[in-house]
This record gives sequence, structure tokens and C-alpha cells, in this order.
Amino acid sequence: MAEIDDDEICEQAFSDYAEPRISYGMPYAEACRKHADLDYKATKIYIIASRSLADGSPALKILEEALQGRVAGIRVGMSQHTLMSECLEIMKEVHDKDADLIVTLGGGSISDASKIIAYALANNVESKAQLLELPHAIGPKLGLGGNTNPSKIPIIAISTTLSGAEYIPFAGVTDEADDVKYQFTGNSKGPAVIILSETLALTVPVRTWLASGVRAVDHCVEALCTLKRPEKGWEEAEAAAIEGVRCLVPSLLRTKKDASNAESRRLAQLGVKHSLVPLKNRVFKGASHAIGHFLGPMGVAHGETSCILMSATHKYNAEVNLQEQKAVCKVLWDIPDAKEVFLQYGLSDEDITDLGDLLDAFVKELGLPRSLSEVGVTGLEKLATLAQKSLKDPYARTNPIPLTTPEQVMEILQLCK
Repeated sequence: MAEIDDDEICEQAFSDYAEPRISYGMPYAEACRKHADLDYKATKIYIIASRSLADGSPALKILEEALQGRVAGIRVGMSQHTLMSECLEIMKEVHDKDADLIVTLGGGSISDASKIIAYALANNVESKAQLLELPHAIGPKLGLGGNTNPSKIPIIAISTTLSGAEYIPFAGVTDEADDVKYQFTGNSKGPAVIILSETLALTVPVRTWLASGVRAVDHCVEALCTLKRPEKGWEEAEAAAIEGVRCLVPSLLRTKKDASNAESRRLAQLGVKHSLVPLKNRVFKGASHAIGHFLGPMGVAHGETSCILMSATHKYNAEVNLQEQKAVCKVLWDIPDAKEVFLQYGLSDEDITDLGDLLDAFVKELGLPRSLSEVGVTGLEKLATLAQKSLKDPYARTNPIPLTTPEQVMEILQLCK
């Protein structure tokens, strides 16, 4: 149930979990101060902020002033895909400052960093080797807490993109030594409070905003096309994913037309939580996410991996999940903004158009990259390396056609060259 206080609306993101809570309606800095005071009585706050916000706007200064002398440390800027070395650097500083609250100001990479930092500190991690001893999805400890301690330092996330990392406890961290992206699981915790701000959203570059939104659409669509439905929670997951598509697709198309449209950005922000309900209910993703986790560290922006891989993934899978794909097609055709785009690109017959074509037209209309060549990932050697690494991701095995060989991955990559 939502609480309304001093213009702030604060509600559970998921009805069956007390946290995270979503806060909106109040200026982000005031909301952060309120929760830092009332929820945590924090006196040593560590801020991790995106460089673009810190350098290109007064957002960080406004936040620091609102926290009134309780800021113990600030890290400005992190590389995309959450590099392990940077997380270890920040972890040491958070430890040395004896921080009692982490506040993030930025997108998914920073959210992931805060989660692994809090989890690692709870388990006295000091090195990369110790970090890799924590449960993660590339190894024998998948999904197990083992003897690890749960995260202790609470996190408040002031979110500025749409990929949704702040809604889940898992943390994706890249080892830059070999570009392997580890999904840390176990007793990791996500942010307790997620603060949404239309004002901040409008400062995010349009390409970054749209690409992160496509990532959220990818969360929804891969969930809807799964052939591994859980015995419990599927109905909620399916309904949420459909609602996510209905929120995100039109809002992204409207933002592309008018980047200053605050309402479209607000609707997209509120739609993100729907995209993460399937994962909460153990509806796992497929090839677009599996390959994307390894395409990203090759120099491709986080959301743009979905722009490139999404259409090809569904074309590859269509032989086994055509009915599931057709159901998603119907949802998309029923969105007036999307239907206008599909007709514009000559997709005039709702009965014969496939999901891959609809998603390709959607990404094309947003002006985002749709091929590997557009982002500089070319050449047989690079593609072969990507194909081999992608098999390490657990979502390769939960794809509708389980991916077990590099040749299978190469088939998908050939569709998006």
C-alpha cells in the first residue's frame, strides 16, 4: 500500500516484499534526506554518483547539500558494466570511512556496484580472489548463500535509467582481466529505497535513456516468450511483463519524438518495476541477456546490447515458441503508438508479422543501433570469442532453445551482423 506524506508517494515495488520501496513525487534530495534520517539515522553517508550527472548538472551538489554535512565520502564516475577493480577500490573507501549508508545517483552500473560492495563488506572481502568466493552464477555456488553473511549497509538508489538493476538483489560485475561478467547471487541485497525523479530523468541523454528502456522491454519480452514457466507465480509474472510492455513501449516512442516530455519519462520510470516481476518469480531470461552480458564488456553500452540482440534472438527461437511470440505480437499491435510505427515500416498484416520484425522496427524508430557492425564488433575472431563466452551465462541454458554450443550462438550473431 502506498504511503503519501508531504507530496511523497512511497510504495512497495512488489506486493509480496517489504523492500524495495519506490519513492516519487518529492524532490529527490529531500526524499533521500528524509529516508536517511527516519529509516536509518545515517551519519556517515557514502555517495556513488555518475560522472555525467556530477559534471553536467548540479544534481550531486544539490544532494550533498541536502544531506547537511553527513557525507563521509563521494565516488564520482564508474565504467560501464561495473568493473571488479573499481568495486574493490570503492569498497575499501566505504570501509575506511565506516559508512553506514550508501546512496547511488545514476544508472545500473552504479546500482550493481553498491550491491556487491555492501555484500562484500559484510563478508570481510578484501581482494578479487575473496570476491570470487562469494556465490555467483558462473560457478558451482549458483543461487546459494552458503556460509555468507547478508549485506548489512543499507542502500538508497536515486535511479536515472530504466534497466532496473536497483530492483533486484543480484549484482552484475565484470572482471576486466577476461571480460567475464559475474552475476553475484547468494545473500546479496538490493537497495531498500528507490527514488524516482522526473527532473533528473530529463537530464539523462536521450540515447542513454532510450537504450536502457529497450533493456527493460527485453526483460519483459524474453520472460513472456519463455518455455520454462514456474509452477508458482507465472500468472503474476505474465501480467506484469505485459503491463511493462504497455508502459515502456509508448513512453519510449514519445520520448524519442519529444525529449522534454516529462510525463513520458515518468511513465517509463513507473513501468520498470513491472519488468522485474518475472525475475522475482524465477522466470529466467534467454539468449538476448546471455549474450548481452558478454557483448557489453566488448565496448557496447548496456542497453544497446538488447537493441542489437533482441530481434535476432526471437527469430532464432521462433521454431519452438511461435505461439508465445504471437501473444507478444498482439500486445504490441494493440499499442497505438507502436502500431503507427509498424505500419510506417510496412508491417501491415498483423497475422503474419513476426516478433523479431516488430522489435526491429521499434528499435529502428528509436534511432538506436540494430547490428554488431554499428557498434564495431566485427570479425570472425571477435564473434567466436563472444560465442564461446556466452555459453558461461546461465541464461544460455534457459533460452527456449538451450544454447550448448558456440555454433548455436554464432547463428544468432549472424542474424545481427
